[in-house]
Amino acid sequence: MAGERNAMPPPPKDTKSGKTIAETVKGTGSHNTLAAALAAAKLDSALAGTGKLTLFAPTDEAFSKLPAGTVDALLKDIPKLTNILKYHVSANQQRPSRNGRSYETLCNS
Repeated sequence: MAGERNAMPPPPKDTKSGKTIAETVKGTGSHNTLAAALAAAKLDSALAGTGKLTLFAPTDEAFSKLPAGTVDALLKDIPKLTNILKYHVSANQQRPSRNGRSYETLCNS
């Protein structure tokens, strides 16, 4: 209905995993491209902190659906890559969903 906004669900409970987002990205096995992009943009250290952050984390499968050469071109254009990656970080914890579909996020506790 026009004018209605989809409210975000409440933040997830703290799982106390003890891992930072950067450690989680490296350890999932399905975020290798994201890990490489974060390292290239030197943002992996920013996600190694303990502040409350959420990373909207595209998987390797999602990256594979981009047009051929897109990832390689971004890895060579660090300012553009950094700008795109920063749009994937939120300064709080959230687990977004829309139209019944949940989106993968990685949160610091």
